[in-house]
Amino acid sequence: MFILSLIKNSRYFYTAIACMFALFVLLILVTGRQFYENEKNKLYTSKINELVINCSNFENRLNDVEIAIRRIINLMKQQELLESPDPTSIKSFISDFLFDHYYLSVIITSPATPLLKIDSAAYPAAYINFFNMESSEILKILEKDNYNINEITINKDLDIVYMAKNLTNAFGDASRQAIFFFSPELLLQYLPVNYALLLKGEGVQWIPDNGSFPLDFILPEDIGINSDIQISDTKTLFFMPISNNNNNYLLAAAVDISDLKKTLWGSTLATAAAFTLFFVLLFIMIYFRNSQVAHLINTQRATVVCLANLAEFKDNETADHLERTRHYGTLLSNYLRKIPKFRKTINKDYLDNIGFASVLHDIGKVGVPDNILKKPDKLDEEEFEVIKQHPQFAKNILKGLVEKHKINDLFFHLAFNIAAYHHEKWDGSGYPDGLKGNQIPLEARIFSICDVYDALRSERVYKKPFPHDISMEIINEGRGTHFDPEIVDTFNECADQFRQIHNTYDMFYTQISYATFGNNKRELRVEWTPALSVGIEEIDSQHKILLSKINMLIKAILEGKGDENILNLLRFLESYSEEHFQTEERIMRQIGFEFAEQHTAAHDIFRQNLRRILKLVNKSGISQDIFADIEKNLISWLLEHIVKMDTKISGK
Repeated sequence: MFILSLIKNSRYFYTAIACMFALFVLLILVTGRQFYENEKNKLYTSKINELVINCSNFENRLNDVEIAIRRIINLMKQQELLESPDPTSIKSFISDFLFDHYYLSVIITSPATPLLKIDSAAYPAAYINFFNMESSEILKILEKDNYNINEITINKDLDIVYMAKNLTNAFGDASRQAIFFFSPELLLQYLPVNYALLLKGEGVQWIPDNGSFPLDFILPEDIGINSDIQISDTKTLFFMPISNNNNNYLLAAAVDISDLKKTLWGSTLATAAAFTLFFVLLFIMIYFRNSQVAHLINTQRATVVCLANLAEFKDNETADHLERTRHYGTLLSNYLRKIPKFRKTINKDYLDNIGFASVLHDIGKVGVPDNILKKPDKLDEEEFEVIKQHPQFAKNILKGLVEKHKINDLFFHLAFNIAAYHHEKWDGSGYPDGLKGNQIPLEARIFSICDVYDALRSERVYKKPFPHDISMEIINEGRGTHFDPEIVDTFNECADQFRQIHNTYDMFYTQISYATFGNNKRELRVEWTPALSVGIEEIDSQHKILLSKINMLIKAILEGKGDENILNLLRFLESYSEEHFQTEERIMRQIGFEFAEQHTAAHDIFRQNLRRILKLVNKSGISQDIFADIEKNLISWLLEHIVKMDTKISGK
């Protein structure tokens, strides 16, 4: 039931469609984000595992280097070269082991002999400067590192890796040292290009040739084990400490997920775009479908009015009665909706339909002979029995229509119940079926009061119209017998507005003639016609807007929309009329209109009247006297002003 109500209400339906669209797009984006996060975490896990393996391999590489150095020193001990003062023998021996071009040099220090530097026979061209440096100069640079014995150290100034070992002779003398130098490539050649070797407190020490490791980041001093740093939304650095000898060094891997993000988010956005296109097409289809439905509804209502006009042709008194009772029914239903027990039944769809549905309430009179329907005197008992058949005639007409075309629509449901049962009475003494109490449909109980009130207030060939107060007394006398007591109580709450509606129609029909301006009396609205055209497009356009708001104001008063709604319309009139008057006054100045002063004075009168009426409505609410004031000093004034004064601006 809720879904059907939602579909029938265009505003809520479109809102629901928009919410569903937003929800689905949000769901796509959230799902895409979640998928992206999952893939990112998988990639990070994979890279961390890769880092662990590479770190282990790197440590093994360091161990291999240390083992190779230790083997050289042990061989030197075995051959008693450490006891030999002859540098030539040492240099000859060590040179045989510098076969790998990654090992650059060895410097042997001794307090008793000069520094001894042994260089590799083959070395990379990038290290030519290192080979040309004096041993003493190299050692001065190394002193800045505060290096430790048996510890592999990196020196960025020389772009080398080195390790110092004590050379202990047979007598336990360790005054001499051997410092082995080798290229970083010896360690880094097997690392991926996105890796780097870092030193705590200093940052990046080396990256592989053609490496892609970022340099624009700050390494925290308290970097921990297995830590990471996110340097952008797509780049993250992962760290592993090197446990071999010197744990101040870190191996780091840079992970860039920009390609992953671009691919996944591209797919997500493409899906969202396709879904958006689908919803746009769906929305367009629904819009045009609803436009067709709206057209059918308007056609339906036009058909209903045509059917109702059948009764008008049979009985002139019925014509105005239909319009007034339509507004009474809408007004009373609005008030009943405030009562909790009626709120579920009297929903927006109900309120939208009951007014127009009620115009068919006397359709059954087409079956009543003219000599009875138009009899100028009071009907006798036999004639009254005939006219009492018009609800049954209405039932037959509408039931046949509904069954033939299989109509299941609230509009026809309300129309059928009102036409068939609006003469039933609360105590069961009504006709045609003698229904009692709640057996009578709610809409028929509502309309029963509306129909009787208008009949009492209207003149007939056999009676004079009753005043409002007496009509109220008669209706209250029927409380609990003729009418639903609860609906009578609600009628009493809005009775003054019933009077306003009746008097308003009476004013329009008997006191005011808008025939010159093309007024459609059936709907009490002022229609725009060429007779109202000033001949200046800017002014005519504003006049059309003013008249549309005037019509909205009339409708709001007739349908009991409430003081706040009427106040809002009056405030708009105040704002827009001021804009309009300023436009007219500007144009009059531009063309040098000779009656500009009198014209502006007339505008001032309207301004004063509108401000005064606004204060009255704000203070006391709408009343019959105030509506008469509105009609005289706003509506009639505006129409007369357009025809008699505005047309002169263009010399029409």
